[in-house]
Amino acid sequence: MKKIIYFSLALLLLVSSAGIARFTLGGSEDTWLCKDGQWVRHGNPTAPKPTQNCGKDGIVKTSTATPKDVVESFYSWYTSYEGKPLSSGAYKTSDYLTEAFREKVDSLLASFTQGGYDPILCAQDIPQSFTVAYPEISGSIATVAVTEVYSTSENSLLVTLEKDGNQWLIDDVTCGETKVKELVTDTQGYSKTVIYFSNPRRNPNSAECGVVYGVERTIPVNTNIFEFSLQQLFRGPTESEKSQGFSSFFSQKTKDILLGVDVKDRVAYVNLKDIRTLIPNVSSSCGSAQFLAEVEETLKHNKTVDKIIMAINGDPELFYEWIQIGCTPENNNCDDSPFKK
Repeated sequence: MKKIIYFSLALLLLVSSAGIARFTLGGSEDTWLCKDGQWVRHGNPTAPKPTQNCGKDGIVKTSTATPKDVVESFYSWYTSYEGKPLSSGAYKTSDYLTEAFREKVDSLLASFTQGGYDPILCAQDIPQSFTVAYPEISGSIATVAVTEVYSTSENSLLVTLEKDGNQWLIDDVTCGETKVKELVTDTQGYSKTVIYFSNPRRNPNSAECGVVYGVERTIPVNTNIFEFSLQQLFRGPTESEKSQGFSSFFSQKTKDILLGVDVKDRVAYVNLKDIRTLIPNVSSSCGSAQFLAEVEETLKHNKTVDKIIMAINGDPELFYEWIQIGCTPENNNCDDSPFKK
């Protein structure tokens, strides 16, 4: 009988010790967790559901979040988002943005007739990494400098935040200077560049004709990078790239279509042979969007070109009438003087 009593006391002591250890060492299991923008009960919490906002990006925002915290959290979510936060509209769900900034981004996107850029990143591509400086705060306004790091350049932008109650919200993004890095070469005297092709496997939405993806090419040093990149682009994807889903209007049939490319004041003037019979499907609205996106993203990759004007045999009007865009201010109203030497 005494053995049973001793055993029971020992078991009770063990359970009590485990309970004490759970709350003193491991923390309470009975709490509220922030999940997918909602407060979720975990265990049996005695405290009421929290009243502070539970962000849709899974990060709890409190009055202690500084402007730097907000910018770091938002850009970490944005640059690691699985999908396209801009074209899918996912950015609109972020609680880190003011309504005025959402409307500004919507307006900018609507103004892009061809191509364009991401007004949140001030670039076409997702950066490899980014750094956030400490803020400058004046009353209810704060500014935070952000540096985006790419393989061949660094992009600077200034994020403006506004204090709404006890929360800092991103109210504007101002694009700054792009600094081109020196090309890093290997021991054999080569470096890397990137050209862009369509990939229906990665982008099954057939309505998004201008979405393209980059593939690397090796370029010898002391080579005209614009000419080299276009020559590689006009050869089309390799067999290996085709097996990965890359596709293009360009192929071995179009490898010699480049007559020349000249860059002046960050504008690239691209002169082509008459390609209208080689790739007739480019004249459709979706075809022209894909064609232009592949050329423009390839030339803009190294951050030294902002605008591209194209011509057939030195005639921009012939090119832009063919792809059914016509002469507009965006293509300098088909001014052919830059193509005359």
